[in-house]
Amino acid sequence: MRQARIVVVSALVASGCSSILGIDDLSLRDAGGPPDVAVDAPGAFCYGTFVKACFDVEPGSPVVLSGPVDTTNDPRCVNIPQASGEPICVMRGTMITVAATTTVSGSRPLMLVATETLTVSSKLDVASAITGSHLGPGSNSALCAPTVQGTSTTAMAGAGGAPGGSFATPGGGGGAGHLTGAGATSAANPAQTATLLRGGCPGGTGGNSGFGGTGGIGGAGGGAVYL
Repeated sequence: MRQARIVVVSALVASGCSSILGIDDLSLRDAGGPPDVAVDAPGAFCYGTFVKACFDVEPGSPVVLSGPVDTTNDPRCVNIPQASGEPICVMRGTMITVAATTTVSGSRPLMLVATETLTVSSKLDVASAITGSHLGPGSNSALCAPTVQGTSTTAMAGAGGAPGGSFATPGGGGGAGHLTGAGATSAANPAQTATLLRGGCPGGTGGNSGFGGTGGIGGAGGGAVYL
């Protein structure tokens, strides 16, 4: 049985709606426990804990990240399926360096695997923009519970706001509309347990008001990156 060193040690999911994920001066180290972990398949090198990526050979060259990265079609991605949910984009190298601001988007969550060092010396951004013009990697997962919409009203009053999206923690509740007969408050979905690598969930659409107004579109969930 071959032995492989695990160097992927932590998972991070960015918050949704234009928040920024910045990580500085990160160096990899062995996860807790013995420094070497047995690999089930002979000749396979596996990395990760709750998400595993296995390869026949170890990476042989460094990777430098800067500028935009699209996990849907970036040629450096190795697409690894998960037991359930979307496949992930794995980028691997002897060393991985985030050398300049790197903005990640695309349909697949991102996993970075380095066998020596992983250095984030600039901003690694996997957030989603509030306008929906930019979505973080793997955001708005198909595994998200259906969004809760705001409460509409036919009275000449304001509609209720929609709650935020729930994932590892519940989203915020939607507020009540204004004036008599307004839309009521609405509660968010309960939190979900993360058992695989996936992005965040979107917020709901606001209710329609009795003044003819249409509820606003909910913000997108954040993307996911596993270091």
